[in-house]
Amino acid sequence: TTFEVRNALDSGLADGSFDVVWSLEMAEHIPDRPRFLSEINRMLNKKYGRLALVTWCRKNGMLDFDEEIALNYISEWYNLPRWVSMERWASLAPDAGFKPPTPLDWSENIRPLQFWGDILKTSLEPKNIIGLLAIGDKGVKAGAAAALMGYGFYKDFIVFGAMRLDVSESN
Repeated sequence: TTFEVRNALDSGLADGSFDVVWSLEMAEHIPDRPRFLSEINRMLNKKYGRLALVTWCRKNGMLDFDEEIALNYISEWYNLPRWVSMERWASLAPDAGFKPPTPLDWSENIRPLQFWGDILKTSLEPKNIIGLLAIGDKGVKAGAAAALMGYGFYKDFIVFGAMRLDVSESN
Protein backbone atom coordinates (compact mmCIF):
# COMPACT_ATOMS: atom_id res chain seq x y z
CA THR A 1 0.00 0.00 0.00
CA THR A 2 1.23 3.44 -0.91
CA PHE A 3 0.03 6.78 0.42
CA GLU A 4 0.75 10.01 -1.38
CA VAL A 5 -0.06 13.64 -0.74
CA ARG A 6 -1.68 15.23 -3.79
CA ASN A 7 -3.48 18.43 -4.72
CA ALA A 8 -7.22 17.67 -4.60
CA LEU A 9 -7.84 20.15 -7.44
CA ASP A 10 -5.09 18.86 -9.75
CA SER A 11 -3.92 15.41 -8.62
CA GLY A 12 -1.84 14.49 -11.63
CA LEU A 13 -3.28 10.96 -11.49
CA ALA A 14 -4.35 9.24 -14.71
CA ASP A 15 -7.90 9.53 -16.04
CA GLY A 16 -10.14 6.67 -14.89
CA SER A 17 -7.62 5.47 -12.26
CA PHE A 18 -10.18 4.57 -9.59
CA ASP A 19 -13.47 2.77 -9.21
CA VAL A 20 -14.24 4.53 -5.90
CA VAL A 21 -13.02 7.69 -4.21
CA TRP A 22 -13.85 8.20 -0.53
CA SER A 23 -13.80 11.82 0.67
CA LEU A 24 -14.24 11.90 4.44
CA GLU A 25 -14.33 15.19 6.35
CA MET A 26 -12.08 17.10 3.97
CA ALA A 27 -14.32 18.58 1.28
CA GLU A 28 -15.34 21.42 3.61
CA HIS A 29 -11.74 22.66 3.32
CA ILE A 30 -11.90 23.01 -0.49
CA PRO A 31 -12.81 26.52 -1.68
CA ASP A 32 -13.25 25.59 -5.38
CA ARG A 33 -15.91 22.90 -5.03
CA PRO A 34 -16.85 22.57 -8.73
CA ARG A 35 -13.20 22.03 -9.64
CA PHE A 36 -12.81 19.48 -6.84
CA LEU A 37 -15.79 17.44 -8.08
CA SER A 38 -14.56 17.64 -11.69
CA GLU A 39 -11.11 16.42 -10.68
CA ILE A 40 -12.58 13.46 -8.78
CA ASN A 41 -14.83 12.64 -11.74
CA ARG A 42 -11.83 12.74 -14.08
CA MET A 43 -10.04 10.14 -11.95
CA LEU A 44 -13.04 7.77 -11.78
CA ASN A 45 -13.80 4.79 -14.01
CA LYS A 46 -16.42 6.02 -16.50
CA LYS A 47 -18.53 2.83 -16.40
CA TYR A 48 -19.16 2.54 -12.67
CA GLY A 49 -17.06 5.14 -10.86
CA ARG A 50 -18.38 6.39 -7.55
CA LEU A 51 -17.52 9.16 -5.08
CA ALA A 52 -18.55 8.77 -1.44
CA LEU A 53 -18.63 12.30 -0.04
CA VAL A 54 -19.01 12.90 3.70
CA THR A 55 -18.49 16.45 4.94
CA TRP A 56 -19.50 19.07 7.52
CA CYS A 57 -22.15 21.37 6.03
CA ARG A 58 -24.53 24.14 6.94
CA LYS A 59 -28.26 23.48 6.91
CA ASN A 60 -30.15 24.09 3.69
CA GLY A 61 -32.09 27.33 3.38
CA MET A 62 -31.74 30.64 5.14
CA LEU A 63 -29.58 31.08 8.22
CA ASP A 64 -30.48 33.23 11.22
CA PHE A 65 -28.13 36.11 12.01
CA ASP A 66 -26.50 34.26 14.95
CA GLU A 67 -26.04 31.13 12.81
CA GLU A 68 -24.31 33.13 10.07
CA ILE A 69 -22.04 34.81 12.64
CA ALA A 70 -21.12 31.45 14.23
CA LEU A 71 -20.25 29.92 10.84
CA ASN A 72 -18.17 32.96 9.92
CA TYR A 73 -16.16 32.64 13.15
CA ILE A 74 -15.65 28.90 12.63
CA SER A 75 -14.49 29.57 9.07
CA GLU A 76 -12.06 32.23 10.21
CA TRP A 77 -10.70 30.26 13.17
CA TYR A 78 -10.41 26.93 11.29
CA ASN A 79 -9.33 28.61 8.03
CA LEU A 80 -12.31 27.22 6.08
CA PRO A 81 -13.99 28.63 2.98
CA ARG A 82 -17.63 29.70 3.11
CA TRP A 83 -19.95 26.93 4.34
CA VAL A 84 -22.38 25.33 1.87
CA SER A 85 -25.27 22.91 2.32
CA MET A 86 -25.34 19.30 1.16
CA GLU A 87 -28.03 20.39 -1.29
CA ARG A 88 -25.52 22.86 -2.76
CA TRP A 89 -22.96 20.07 -3.12
CA ALA A 90 -25.63 17.99 -4.87
CA SER A 91 -26.46 20.85 -7.25
CA LEU A 92 -22.81 21.01 -8.36
CA ALA A 93 -22.63 17.29 -9.19
CA PRO A 94 -24.26 17.18 -12.67
CA ASP A 95 -21.99 19.90 -14.08
CA ALA A 96 -19.00 17.89 -12.83
CA GLY A 97 -20.18 14.76 -14.69
CA PHE A 98 -22.12 12.95 -11.95
CA LYS A 99 -25.71 11.75 -11.85
CA PRO A 100 -27.91 13.91 -9.61
CA PRO A 101 -27.29 12.58 -6.07
CA THR A 102 -29.51 12.51 -3.00
CA PRO A 103 -27.93 14.31 -0.02
CA LEU A 104 -28.32 12.72 3.41
CA ASP A 105 -27.99 14.09 6.92
CA TRP A 106 -25.89 11.67 9.00
CA SER A 107 -25.74 13.93 12.05
CA GLU A 108 -27.82 11.61 14.24
CA ASN A 109 -25.56 8.67 13.39
CA ILE A 110 -22.36 10.26 14.64
CA ARG A 111 -23.69 11.94 17.80
CA PRO A 112 -21.98 15.26 16.98
CA LEU A 113 -22.88 16.89 20.28
CA GLN A 114 -21.00 14.15 22.10
CA PHE A 115 -18.09 14.36 19.62
CA TRP A 116 -17.68 18.15 19.84
CA GLY A 117 -18.45 18.07 23.57
CA ASP A 118 -15.63 15.56 24.07
CA ILE A 119 -13.26 17.76 22.08
CA LEU A 120 -14.22 20.79 24.15
CA LYS A 121 -13.94 18.85 27.42
CA THR A 122 -10.50 17.55 26.42
CA SER A 123 -9.33 21.03 25.44
CA LEU A 124 -10.31 22.30 28.91
CA GLU A 125 -8.04 19.82 30.73
CA PRO A 126 -5.24 21.76 32.47
CA LYS A 127 -2.40 20.28 30.40
CA ASN A 128 -4.30 21.07 27.17
CA ILE A 129 -5.19 24.61 28.25
CA ILE A 130 -1.47 25.21 28.77
CA GLY A 131 -0.82 23.78 25.29
CA LEU A 132 -3.51 25.93 23.67
CA LEU A 133 -2.17 29.04 25.39
CA ALA A 134 1.37 28.13 24.33
CA ILE A 135 0.19 28.01 20.72
CA GLY A 136 -1.22 31.47 21.28
CA ASP A 137 -4.16 33.12 19.60
CA LYS A 138 -4.68 30.26 17.12
CA GLY A 139 -4.94 27.68 19.90
CA VAL A 140 -7.52 29.68 21.81
CA LYS A 141 -9.54 30.28 18.63
CA ALA A 142 -9.45 26.57 17.76
CA GLY A 143 -10.92 25.77 21.16
CA ALA A 144 -13.62 28.39 20.70
CA ALA A 145 -14.41 27.06 17.20
CA ALA A 146 -14.95 23.58 18.68
CA ALA A 147 -17.49 25.08 21.07
CA LEU A 148 -19.24 26.81 18.16
CA MET A 149 -19.35 23.52 16.21
CA GLY A 150 -21.15 21.91 19.15
CA TYR A 151 -23.51 24.88 19.31
CA GLY A 152 -24.16 24.55 15.56
CA PHE A 153 -25.20 20.92 15.91
CA TYR A 154 -27.28 21.66 18.98
CA LYS A 155 -29.15 24.41 17.08
CA ASP A 156 -29.30 22.25 13.90
CA PHE A 157 -27.58 24.69 11.56
CA ILE A 158 -24.51 22.47 11.10
CA VAL A 159 -25.04 18.97 9.71
CA PHE A 160 -22.82 16.01 8.93
CA GLY A 161 -23.77 15.44 5.31
CA ALA A 162 -23.22 12.41 3.12
CA MET A 163 -24.00 11.41 -0.43
CA ARG A 164 -23.04 8.94 -3.11
CA LEU A 165 -22.15 10.42 -6.47
CA ASP A 166 -22.14 8.05 -9.45
CA VAL A 167 -20.44 8.92 -12.71
CA SER A 168 -22.99 9.85 -15.37
CA GLU A 169 -23.17 7.50 -18.37
CA SER A 170 -23.10 10.50 -20.70
CA ASN A 171 -19.74 11.50 -19.27
